Amino acid sequence: MVIIRGSIMNEHIRDYCKKFIESQENPHYAVFLNGKWGTGKTYFINKLLEEYTDDTDVKSNDIIKISLFGVKSTDEIDMKIYQAIHPILSSKAVKLFGAVVKSAIKLGTTIDLNGDSKDDISLSSDGLFELKSGDKVNSISKKLIIVDDFERAILTPNQIFGYFSEIITESDTRIIFIGNEENIYDKDDEKKKEYLRIKEKTIGVEFELEPDKKNAIDSFLSELSLQEKKFFSAKTFEISEILKCNNLRTIWQALYNLNIFISLIENSLEENDKEYIFEIFLILYIQRNLEEIHKGDDINSILTGYYKYHKSYKEYTEWLNEQQNQKKDSYFFESYLTHIPLLDAWNKLIFEGYYNKEWLNKKYEDELSIRKQQNESKEISNLFKLINDWRSFSNVEFEPLVKKVFSEFEEGKYVHPGEILLFANYMIIFSKWELIPDSVDSIISIINNLLKEKKESIIPLPDWGSIEIGYGGYAYSTDIEELSLVRKQLKEFNENNVNRHAKIDFINDITNISKNIDEFIKNIIHVNGTYKYYKQPILSFIDIEEFYKELQKIDISTREKIINAFSERYGKTYGNEPFTKEYIPDYENLKKLRDKFKADEKPITYNPQMLFEKNITKELEELVTYFEKHMERCGVSPQKG
Repeated sequence: MVIIRGSIMNEHIRDYCKKFIESQENPHYAVFLNGKWGTGKTYFINKLLEEYTDDTDVKSNDIIKISLFGVKSTDEIDMKIYQAIHPILSSKAVKLFGAVVKSAIKLGTTIDLNGDSKDDISLSSDGLFELKSGDKVNSISKKLIIVDDFERAILTPNQIFGYFSEIITESDTRIIFIGNEENIYDKDDEKKKEYLRIKEKTIGVEFELEPDKKNAIDSFLSELSLQEKKFFSAKTFEISEILKCNNLRTIWQALYNLNIFISLIENSLEENDKEYIFEIFLILYIQRNLEEIHKGDDINSILTGYYKYHKSYKEYTEWLNEQQNQKKDSYFFESYLTHIPLLDAWNKLIFEGYYNKEWLNKKYEDELSIRKQQNESKEISNLFKLINDWRSFSNVEFEPLVKKVFSEFEEGKYVHPGEILLFANYMIIFSKWELIPDSVDSIISIINNLLKEKKESIIPLPDWGSIEIGYGGYAYSTDIEELSLVRKQLKEFNENNVNRHAKIDFINDITNISKNIDEFIKNIIHVNGTYKYYKQPILSFIDIEEFYKELQKIDISTREKIINAFSERYGKTYGNEPFTKEYIPDYENLKKLRDKFKADEKPITYNPQMLFEKNITKELEELVTYFEKHMERCGVSPQKG
């Protein structure tokens, strides 16, 4: 047996296979195409078979292809070959009327497939079809059988080769096996010896296919609606080379899902962002499919490894650990330190498959508005100018800009939590790198002074998750302990700040409740709401007596709408927003509100208004019960009453 390794283009393998298929002389052996999963074995054979049509000497209908995936008996191989020869057996009709066919056979009826008045198949005791026409060699009139997924059969190699040996030696039908030998003997030396001994009797020539990535990528792209195919071809090949990805199945899946992703978001993207975003998608998707990155891995670190060091994340982290173990201070931490579009969307998109058009476009538009705001605002543009361009500055440009940013920060020009974190991130990194003389302690002191002296000016951010890993597309380093402490401190400050502002705003909303009922309701609900008081315990902020008085000033139907809005807010009505522990402080005031309505109940006889009041009381009673149940699930024992 001859074993030949393929060239990059596998042209000589193609040439040999064509000669093997078309030769008038019977070689009396089979060909084996070997390769790891995903290296393009099926792609190669499909491309080869495309050359056979109704106009070639070997016709397309002279060739059949079967898969041995999960096959556990030679009877099943019989059936797969017959299904391939007679496609009606694998049609929906046969599957739909399978019970009828089985019943007919049980009654003594047989099936003639060839129209030769002979019984071709019957039903075996285990429900499988069996050949009845005698010698399978004589019943197969095909010139080529492609046998794919060799290693995925439950049958042993000995059984498979034994089955096909009769066809190989006694008919003019050629056999090409396709498989991954590594998974046949599973790196077991004894199994390998036995397999090679058996294979020697059946396989005359074996080829080891190498992935033909360039042609495969172009072929994949031809099947997709992606524009700029030249760009995607070159970029996909470049990424796969850097990531050492030779798995064509992974590359196809990455391009296929990229096509879906582009269809959802392309119209919203700025031209300058498009290629960069599409490239990031491929970098992340390919590594996820190769199981080299996982949910929760730092996107900034993954892209640092790729763009800065041309390494996969796995290689990069191994290299970084080695540098740290050798105590090379310059590698004490690494960071890409550049803009990453859709920064806080990648994890959910890549690892959860959240291909939601509205969500993706909202993420991008929110991020874009931040970037545009920084670029257009003269007051706060210096921080983002520094972040964007610091690499290109000379000392004459860098020093005054850094000092200007420090000065603006102390004056209180950076009051968004995201801006504060970016300031901390970059200045602490610059300090660690000794690009600036300021110590880390002095930088943290400046931040603490801002939180103390400019407390009233700092913007409350209800959705802290929107800046959890970065702001405006710029990620924070995850390698610096001092920065982690700043983030934790600012998060706690923000929670208190949000509560303080929410309390002021909600009290004001109640005072003006009668002026704009619809706005009040939208502010407290989640479905089609404003999310103004997202996960805020707003009832705990107010005097329930005063709230009840304001409710009595408006008509009964509107009061009912407001109470129903609270039921929706806490998840009782639709269950769209799960009850969370943040709402627990509302419990006591919710009970007080229920009791106020209950105490003012009057007989409903001749009093339609009181009928609706009773409905409100009932809804509040159910809401209190709902609260108590969910508080217990949160590990809190409610003081019922």
